[in-house]
Amino acid sequence: MAYYLNVENGKIINASNQRKDSSTVKSYSVPETLYYDYLAHEDKYKYDKITDLIVVDQEWVDAQVAIREQGFKKEFFETSLGWIRRKPTLADGTKDDFLNNDLPLFAIALQSNTPVVLPVAYSLPDFTNELTDEYMISLQILNQPVTPQFIAECLQVKIRDFSGPTEEPEQEPAVEEEVEEQPAEEEDEGSTDTEE
Repeated sequence: MAYYLNVENGKIINASNQRKDSSTVKSYSVPETLYYDYLAHEDKYKYDKITDLIVVDQEWVDAQVAIREQGFKKEFFETSLGWIRRKPTLADGTKDDFLNNDLPLFAIALQSNTPVVLPVAYSLPDFTNELTDEYMISLQILNQPVTPQFIAECLQVKIRDFSGPTEEPEQEPAVEEEVEEQPAEEEDEGSTDTEE
């Protein structure tokens, strides 16, 4: 079977299994994987007039990277031990709330001098990659000892979540006023201001 992306007026208009060449349409033969990827992500590809090729649209790639990073940073928060999932999935499949349920238990155990181990944290991903389960597993940092610093960092995240991010008030830029120098009045040596 053949795979084509069809271009008209410099834009990909559709995919087909037959050539659609005409006076206004040019068909480009593409690999099967690109054909099906195009069907799943039509905005991912564009026609490059300079090279006369079908290429990946860099703007689409950049947008996907930004979407992945934004989604990750909503689901995780950063600490000195790594990135922590806000709602981890437990062994039984239920979701837990790390900051509300686990953090207080870790803090109490640490305060009573009981060693506490953080089961899993993550390294920051490369957002050019899909954040698949397999990829996320490769980023895991396992069984680190919980520290007072970690507890304090988590509490700061909880406070930010509760009160919202604190922003520095914008300060008006300082405006220097020009001061005109006035010549000092010269005193006339011959005159005196004494009352008679």
